[in-house]
Amino acid sequence: TYHSVVSDDRAAAAEMARYFAQLGHQNIAFISGPQRYKSSTERMEGFKLGLSAYGITLKPQRVLEGNNSYETGIECARELLSQKPLPTAIFANNDQMAAGVLKAAHDLGVAIPAQLSVAGFDDNLLASRVIPALTTIRRPVRQMAQLAASKIIMDIEHNSKAAGNVAAKVAPTLVVRESTAKLIETSS
Repeated sequence: TYHSVVSDDRAAAAEMARYFAQLGHQNIAFISGPQRYKSSTERMEGFKLGLSAYGITLKPQRVLEGNNSYETGIECARELLSQKPLPTAIFANNDQMAAGVLKAAHDLGVAIPAQLSVAGFDDNLLASRVIPALTTIRRPVRQMAQLAASKIIMDIEHNSKAAGNVAAKVAPTLVVRESTAKLIETSS
């Protein structure tokens, strides 16, 4: 028997895509995590799916792979922010990379959120402490831990291996902070 408790990263990333689209963004970039990780591929698939519902396609040059570190967030953001036209929104696979995007944008004089909306995933402590505070996806880690613990306790109490394989999915939620804003059209 095995039990697993997972967060529905695909649905959460699709929700972030809808949020960006509803803010008016179309020129959107994505910094993925390592594609060998299931969470990274699920977030990318969910994000692409969410955008496609609004007729938005992620262009291949707008998708870069980082390794979930602050440093690769900076590197990927520098590359994305050297492209013309500039993306108006960047979604990073996690908050560490999103914080790197904030740093790169600051260094390049790109105003957040006026010129660029930035969002991450996880809602770790960093997300609420960076400036501007990061829009992100909150994973219900405590709820996941409680669910996993209660499954183990039930197994012990019922001495049961009969339950079979059980997987539970919990829904992460969008947390909107200062790093994202409605797209303001500029006439050039």
